[in-house]
Amino acid sequence: MARIAGVNIPTNKRVLIALQYIHGIGQKNAAEIVEKVKIPAALSYGSVPGLSNELKSRLEEIRPQTLGQAALLEGMTPAGLQAIRLVIRETGFSSKTGCPPAS
Repeated sequence: MARIAGVNIPTNKRVLIALQYIHGIGQKNAAEIVEKVKIPAALSYGSVPGLSNELKSRLEEIRPQTLGQAALLEGMTPAGLQAIRLVIRETGFSSKTGCPPAS
């Protein structure tokens, strides 16, 4: 489980639902947070498991800057957004710079 603000956040739930585990974050605030999560420019969508080849090529072509923009793409599913979020987290991309961590 991830831990945010001293609260265990389940990683097996949709991001929108998981954020609501934090006291004071309702559905509206959770949606605003998800919409603002930046997707690193260097992210290769080919490395995201669980996305269809069609969706991977569409993401590579359009290169959405946030999860909110990606959510609006035709064919995007909650599972697809979750997969992108997990790859961002697991690869350690900086949310501020959009760059992978220094090795």
